Amino acid sequence: MCPESRGFIDPTFQISLSGTIPVPFKGSSYNIPVALWILDTHPLHAPMAFVRPTADMQIRVSKHVDQNGRVYLPYLHEWSEANSDILGLIQVRRENEVLQWLD
Repeated sequence: MCPESRGFIDPTFQISLSGTIPVPFKGSSYNIPVALWILDTHPLHAPMAFVRPTADMQIRVSKHVDQNGRVYLPYLHEWSEANSDILGLIQVRRENEVLQWLD
């Protein structure tokens, strides 16, 4: 993950982390491009998570991903300052059939 702090339209976004998450699937590893937007209220509030497909990928809309690539997971919905962190979110994304989010 690579941090970016360029100006956001919304001042509540302080930093973006973008990169790929290696996801094992049927004996192979796939690097899924993602972005996390960290709010100025972090760690009290969960970051916003997105799948960022490359030109040859398409987002598959599901209960976990909308048409803009925004990710909705129970881990984010149940975010707790005491029990949640970025590493935990990345691990949950790896385990949540991330490959089904892209075509």
